[in-house]
Amino acid sequence: SLYYMQGGYLTLSHSHGALWGVYGVLAMGLILLILRLSDLRTQWNTRILDLGLRLMNLGMVLQIFLSLFPIGLYQFWTAVTYDYWYARSELFHGDSIVQWLKLCRAAGDSIFALGMLMILYFIAGLSFQRMTGQGTQGSQPLLSK
Repeated sequence: SLYYMQGGYLTLSHSHGALWGVYGVLAMGLILLILRLSDLRTQWNTRILDLGLRLMNLGMVLQIFLSLFPIGLYQFWTAVTYDYWYARSELFHGDSIVQWLKLCRAAGDSIFALGMLMILYFIAGLSFQRMTGQGTQGSQPLLSK
């Protein structure tokens, strides 16, 4: 049965989750670590950061389970029932069920984008604090000369 699943939407659902979990979250953690180490005395209000990270994770889960995974199961069923060529054809991708499931991904994409905007807002707030000197007590960056 692996022959019928290889390279289809089930692979996409796995790759989206795995790449976000491995590289996306790791990159976010590294960015936040560098920002924290650049000025240890700055007071962080992490409420919006926490919410943004949670929304990004929720958005990724919705992308996978509202769209990619159901299309993958439908594609696998189609490949086993009708044949592999049909599951890869324009007829499959133009199917009304597949098109509707592709539209369902917009919910996850939107929530993911909102979470990213919240994180960018948090980082912009840190930059503003640093430029104006607010939130610090005359601190120097830990990673300076």
